[in-house]
Amino acid sequence: MKTLMKYKKENLWVLEENGFDADALGKVEAVFSLGNGYMGTRSVTEERYIGEKRNTFVAGTFNKFDENEVTELPNVPDMWNMEFVLNGHRLNLEQGEISNYSRTINLKNGLLIRSFVWAYNDICVKFTFKRFVSFNHRHLMVNHVTIENLTNNHLFVEVASGIDGQVSNSGSQHFTDGDKAFVENTYIQMMPKTIQSDIQFVLTSGHILSKKDKSRIVMERRKVYTNH
Repeated sequence: MKTLMKYKKENLWVLEENGFDADALGKVEAVFSLGNGYMGTRSVTEERYIGEKRNTFVAGTFNKFDENEVTELPNVPDMWNMEFVLNGHRLNLEQGEISNYSRTINLKNGLLIRSFVWAYNDICVKFTFKRFVSFNHRHLMVNHVTIENLTNNHLFVEVASGIDGQVSNSGSQHFTDGDKAFVENTYIQMMPKTIQSDIQFVLTSGHILSKKDKSRIVMERRKVYTNH
């Protein structure tokens, strides 16, 4: 396996992945999983790749897809996915050149940090992602994203982020589509319900931007997101 995971000598609480390997995504996102005892989530990358598994589970919830299936934890709609388009090019680490790639998880404070420099055509940017699942507020998940332009070239960035209800348990869909809304001109909300156990979920996604932008809310089947 090309990806190397090791503990950092200067801090043995920190486990580091120091190279991007698309073939090892499933293993690393499992090892780097985040949780707080109430909910747990695999540490998938924000941008999508083949072979990833976008799983988030909440303790005490259950559902059975049909009468011939076993009861299991339903996979909650994904709130980590983000799409980044820079000067018309979608972020994809299987294209272009990657340098200074690092993904770390601090086993003491639960902070996951991923950073890298991506160069593609006239683009050269540094991405830094910081993510955690709160222990004090058990319903809270947070992601902080920084994008830094490393050239003097103009950089036009589009970001799509929201709630994706198209996830499943290995193909078994446990939720109805549910109501979708844009609340107080600030929050994206989806309210799916499990199809057999009748458990109502309320998922809310809020975005705070460092610069003013033009936003557009998009609602699709099992999906609601905002384009910035």
